[in-house]
Amino acid sequence: TTEIYTLSLHDALPISDSTFMQVLLAVVVVSFVFWFATPQGDVAAEVANVNGTRIMTPDVEREMRRQFAGRSPNGDEEYARAQAMVVDSLVDRELVRQAAVDAGLMLDVDRDSRISWSVAQTRGSNRQFLDENGEFDEELYRAGIRYLGYTADEYEALLQKQSLITKMQRLMSYSVVVPDAMLRSAYEEMETKARLRFVRLRPANFNDEVDLADAVVETWIAENPGSVEAEYSATQDSLTTPEQVNVRMIVFKLTGDGQGAAELRPRMQGFKDEIEASDNPDATMDELARKWSEHVTADDGGSLGTLATTDLSEDVLEGIDGLEVGQLSDIKFAGSMIALYLLNERTEARTPPIEDVRLDIASRLMRERQTPALAATFAEELQATWTADGAAPMARLEELRLVVQTSSMLNKQSPPGALAPPASMVSAALNASPGDVLPEVYQSGEALYVGVVDSIERADMGRFEQEREAILRSVVQQRRGEFLRAYVDDLKAQANL
Repeated sequence: TTEIYTLSLHDALPISDSTFMQVLLAVVVVSFVFWFATPQGDVAAEVANVNGTRIMTPDVEREMRRQFAGRSPNGDEEYARAQAMVVDSLVDRELVRQAAVDAGLMLDVDRDSRISWSVAQTRGSNRQFLDENGEFDEELYRAGIRYLGYTADEYEALLQKQSLITKMQRLMSYSVVVPDAMLRSAYEEMETKARLRFVRLRPANFNDEVDLADAVVETWIAENPGSVEAEYSATQDSLTTPEQVNVRMIVFKLTGDGQGAAELRPRMQGFKDEIEASDNPDATMDELARKWSEHVTADDGGSLGTLATTDLSEDVLEGIDGLEVGQLSDIKFAGSMIALYLLNERTEARTPPIEDVRLDIASRLMRERQTPALAATFAEELQATWTADGAAPMARLEELRLVVQTSSMLNKQSPPGALAPPASMVSAALNASPGDVLPEVYQSGEALYVGVVDSIERADMGRFEQEREAILRSVVQQRRGEFLRAYVDDLKAQANL
C-alpha cells in the first residue's frame, strides 16, 4: 500500500520559500514607489506578447529597478542577463494570470469598496500609506498614487492582477502529494553525507610549465600568423596607458548657513592673484591649501597626486579642462563648493606599438591555449597515481603549488561554493566507500577536481519517524517548485508568444 501525504494550508511552509517560487511570485511589494513608478513620456515599447497581451518596457524597467535595488549593473553583460530574466519572469506571470482567468478563478471582493480582501491587505500594509498611528490613511493613499501617476482604479487593478496570480499559484501548488517511498528516499539522501579530500587545479597552475623562451615564442608566432595582430587589435584599450595628470586644488564649501559665493569668490580671487604673482606658484598654492582649503586634500597641500584622468571626478575634469601645464584654472563653482585648480603635469595617453609587446602577447596566448590541456593531462595522471599508490604525489603537487584540501560533510543538497567540490563529485562520493579514489576527473568552470572519500555518514533510518514532518515539509516545498515550473513550461509551450 502506498501512503500519500500532503500538508494542510495551516501547516504548509510559505510557498515563496522555494527558489522557483521566489522568482515566479515576486509579488510582495516592499516599496510601491519603486515597484509601480512609471516612466514619464511616450517611451513605452512592446518587449513581449503573450497570447495577445503585451508586456511593455515600463513593466520591465520597474522590475529592473527592483532587481538592482538602487545599484548600477556591473556592465552591459550583467544588465542584459538581468533584463532577459525579468522578461521571462513577466511572461511566466502573465501566463499564470491568463490560466487563472480561463479557469474562472475569482477574488473575494468587498461589496462596499469593490476591492478584494488580499488587495486591501497588501495596500494597507504599505508604510507609504499609513498615518503616524500606523493606520491606513485614505488621503495619504490618494496623494501617493497621484504622485506615481495612477488613478485609484489603475493602481488597484495592478494589485488585483497580482493577487489573482498568487491565488492561482497557491491552488496549483497545494495539489502536490508525496508518496511514502519518495519521503523515505529523500530522508536517506538528505542524511547521507561524505567528507572528501581533494585537489582543485586550474589551467593557471600550469603557467610555468609552458616553455616561453624567446626562440620558442618566435617559432609559435611564425606558426600562427595573424594571431598576435588580432589580439593586439582586440586588446588595444587594455594596453593603453590612460592620460595622467598631477593636480593641486583649493576648495571652499558653500553652505546654507555659512559663507556664500558672494563672500568666497573675492577671497578665492585673492588667492589666485597671489599664486599667479608668485615665483613658485606650486609652493604658494601648497601653503594656501594647507591653511585655508576645506577639501580632504588640505593636509597634502591640496594635491591629488598623479592620477589617471579616468579616476578623476567630473568636477575636477571640468576644472582642468583646457589648462596648460603650470596654468591656474578660473574660479569654478560645482555643486556646494568653489574651487581653484593648478595643473602641474600632464602625460598623454600612450598605446605601445605592437613591436614592443608582440612577445608578451604571444606568450599570453601560448599560456591560454596550452595550459588547459596541461591541466587535464595532469589531472588524469593524478587520479591514476592516487589510485595505484593510495596516496597523492605530494612532491609534484608542491612543485605546482597545489594542496590536498578537506571538505566539510556534504550531501546532495549542500549549496555549491566557489571552491567546493562540484555536485557530480559529491554524488559519486555518496555512492562510494571511505578510502575510495573517485573514478573520474570532475569539472566546475575551468577548475578540475580529483579526490578520495575521507569518510561517510549513512542515514539512520531508525530516526525517520522522528524526522518525518520536517522532511515532509522540505520535500513538499521542493516538489511544489518543480510542479509549478513544469506547469508554467507547459503553458509556455502551448502559448502564442
